Amino acid sequence: MNLFKIFKSQYLLLFILAFNFSIIFSSVHFNDQNTLSNARIQKSDQMLNEYVEVNAADKTQILSFTFAIAPTNKIYLIYNEQNIDNNSIKMITSDSNYLWNKSAETILVENETFNLFGTPTAFATSDELAVAITYSLNEYSGIKMLVKQYLDLNWVEKITLSNDSFSFHEPILRLDQNSNDYWLCWKDNRVGDYNLYYLHYNSTSEQWSNQSRITEATGLNSTDCDFILDDNGNAHFVWSEGLHFEEKILYKMIYRNGTQKPIEELTTGTTRCRHSKIIIDSYSMLNVFWGNYTVEFPGTQFGTKNIHSANKPIFGNWSEPIEVAPFIPPDRPASGESDASMPSVALDGQNQLWLAYEIREEYAYHQGVDIRERINLNWQPSTQLSHANNAALRPKIKVDATGNLHCFWLDGRFGNYELFHRIRFASGAWSDELSLTKDALELGLVWTIIIVVICGTILLAVPTIIVKRIRARRNMEIVRRKMQDLEK
Repeated sequence: MNLFKIFKSQYLLLFILAFNFSIIFSSVHFNDQNTLSNARIQKSDQMLNEYVEVNAADKTQILSFTFAIAPTNKIYLIYNEQNIDNNSIKMITSDSNYLWNKSAETILVENETFNLFGTPTAFATSDELAVAITYSLNEYSGIKMLVKQYLDLNWVEKITLSNDSFSFHEPILRLDQNSNDYWLCWKDNRVGDYNLYYLHYNSTSEQWSNQSRITEATGLNSTDCDFILDDNGNAHFVWSEGLHFEEKILYKMIYRNGTQKPIEELTTGTTRCRHSKIIIDSYSMLNVFWGNYTVEFPGTQFGTKNIHSANKPIFGNWSEPIEVAPFIPPDRPASGESDASMPSVALDGQNQLWLAYEIREEYAYHQGVDIRERINLNWQPSTQLSHANNAALRPKIKVDATGNLHCFWLDGRFGNYELFHRIRFASGAWSDELSLTKDALELGLVWTIIIVVICGTILLAVPTIIVKRIRARRNMEIVRRKMQDLEK
């Protein structure tokens, strides 16, 4: 066999192998992606509940998360990770320059006696990190609050809320930056329907207050609580309450000494209002945001979910609610419906307010997480936080001591939901997206391998081309000489 035949046979074999590998992988990958794309919308609705099944036995998935920022700008990202065997509460951290150590620390793992579920909540001081989580024991659930000094290796149980006759859900921790006191809020069904309760921890006396109820026992369930502490250490609570699809947004102020003001209504119950968030802006105004559902089964069509907001001075009256998301550009076609839900709010170093939310658009089929800035009370056009067009979930935003805005969300672009992070620096520049918890082989790496194989095949084909051209020139020279001989 001559040199040309050897090169030719190797080239054909490698090309066939690379081509077949590409076809097989593409078929599997795109079949998976088609399945996932159909499943992600369903999964987006499933994630409204507190538990989601894992896609495959050999993969993990992030069910929920929270994060806390220490005064040094170190970030502590705590999440509930599900795999085929159990759920676990894990944590990864960044340094003050936002460089991540992706080696996860396990805080708590399920065993035969209890299960972990729900969304963790946390805060960070200069000395310690505190986390509260929900667990179930037999048929009832409770709340554990764990504390860890930064120099210690072990977590210490600060308080456990449990009862043999009713369940605790949806814990929220808030730190008073001025006094290092903190508040723990939750909902439980000790009186039948779910009501909100709280505890206040005095850091000076190192004592907990008695459990106090925030809501009134009206026979209606209360849920989706959020609260914030003002400069005087007083707490401002918002939550949803009512029959299904008639939930109202309610508000109550509780002074640091425990004195409670009357409940105030922000909505009338004519539409379903859920997932409220509250923040105090630079004008000392209370701002409340919530998801507004205009049909009983949102998601069956676009344009049925939006985010409303109302504000007031701390001791004033509430404004009329206005729609603040989704942002609809002026050139958008009339048929280009959009949905916005699951708000998260923060105030940056320039005292401008930011609103992040889930977005689902019929126009251009845009799905993901968007963010809007309010500059001097004027809302700006939205910006895409997540670049991939997939059903990203649960944005959470906070600002560090330097004024940088940190944005986290759950992203399903690789199959199971993973955590992503972006920073909007105080300078106004945005960082790139960063995947923090991806544990599987990146699809981009697989395609890189395919490209390397194909490029290798091409490189091996080059000698074949050279030999072929040399042989063609030699044959042409032979033909030319023969023609010259015939002309003689």
